[in-house]
Amino acid sequence: MNLDNHSSRKVSFFRSAFSVAVILFLFLTSIDLLVVALSHLGGDIVTSILYVTANPFVSLFIGLVATAIIQSSSTTTSIIVAMVASNSLDIYSAIGYAPIFDLEKKTWDPSLAGFITEIKKLPELLWSSQVAGEVTQKAAELTGLPPGVPVVTGTTDAASEALGAGVEKTGDMMMMYGSSNFFILKTETLRPVRSFWASNFLEPGSFVLTGGMSTVGSMFKWFGETFPGRSVAEWENLALKSSPGAGGITSLPYFAGERTPLHDPAAKGVFFGMSLSSTAGDLYRSLQEAVGYGIRHNIEEMEKAGAHADRIMAIGGASESRQLMQIITDITGCPQHFPRQKLGACYGDAFLAAVGSNYFNSINEISRWVGMQEEITPSETSKAIYDKGYERYRELYNSTRHLVNRPWGETGIDCNDPFSGRNRTNLKKDDNSID
Repeated sequence: MNLDNHSSRKVSFFRSAFSVAVILFLFLTSIDLLVVALSHLGGDIVTSILYVTANPFVSLFIGLVATAIIQSSSTTTSIIVAMVASNSLDIYSAIGYAPIFDLEKKTWDPSLAGFITEIKKLPELLWSSQVAGEVTQKAAELTGLPPGVPVVTGTTDAASEALGAGVEKTGDMMMMYGSSNFFILKTETLRPVRSFWASNFLEPGSFVLTGGMSTVGSMFKWFGETFPGRSVAEWENLALKSSPGAGGITSLPYFAGERTPLHDPAAKGVFFGMSLSSTAGDLYRSLQEAVGYGIRHNIEEMEKAGAHADRIMAIGGASESRQLMQIITDITGCPQHFPRQKLGACYGDAFLAAVGSNYFNSINEISRWVGMQEEITPSETSKAIYDKGYERYRELYNSTRHLVNRPWGETGIDCNDPFSGRNRTNLKKDDNSID
């Protein structure tokens, strides 16, 4: 057998397998199809449409454009997907394909990308408000839209959400409180740091740091299901009867590991400091405070990297709890603003389409579209209590992380040593008591 030919075939096989794996990964984790912004007059049919496309799947698929037709409140919304003759990806989203994507040069890296596929097969990299192509004749026939309508590149849901929330200038930070937490902080320069994800943003000269916590709403959902019988409002009323510091209980919110700034998938949730006087309200409030401590941890680490949050735009389902928002604001010391409109990512998509259509010059004009209905400011009353609680919060993780990384059953106790705690060899088989 020719070993050289065998080795060559083996390398070729693994290279092909790797390529297929990467393409499947890109397919499964592809950018969400962006919803198109529409406007309509009363019960009349749509009178104007703005178009935004999504991310194509490398060389396998061509770009997609979604158009939503809204008639009146009594009718359903239909989504029509039409093909456009372009293959493009926005520069913000391209960070998800590093290291094939070069963050600083904003191009594909031929030394790595060429190993997977031909460079010419990769999508063209465009800014999010750039026109990617036009509605084709085939698309026009499928949708009834006029051929030649420009199609804007678009971006991911989180970036559109940030734009729709009013993130406009350096120091603006979108804070999305959902099942998990995700934030986007606009920065003056590109700041690659170990703890967060730095990226170019939506147009030339715009940059962000992004990150998030693994659990927020999902943690409260788990708590309510684990201790059933009360609604969220009832739990919050009990938490009101507690006080800052949660009756001495400090919680770690790492019920699904933690993302930034820890990057620790093995991290675990913890309730610490419980006693016979601890109440159900104390437990619930400790989780509320844990979210605040987690946000503060992220903000402090970003400040160490030279990125400062001047104001937070709070969005997402959990932001509807003003009690939770006030606790977070008091702990972080950073005001939180709440956008008047709550359309989410599609509102940002619409603005990108408006910029791409030259209705606006830049995404930095988003304040002309987005107004704030409310602001929550920090209270100094509980600052000292929360500062102490934050110290415990940070120390608690550092003090327990070595325990949760041990295999189950490994306690560090020598079962044959009578002076090492509970001696398992003295357990009676009949009553589990200790001699």
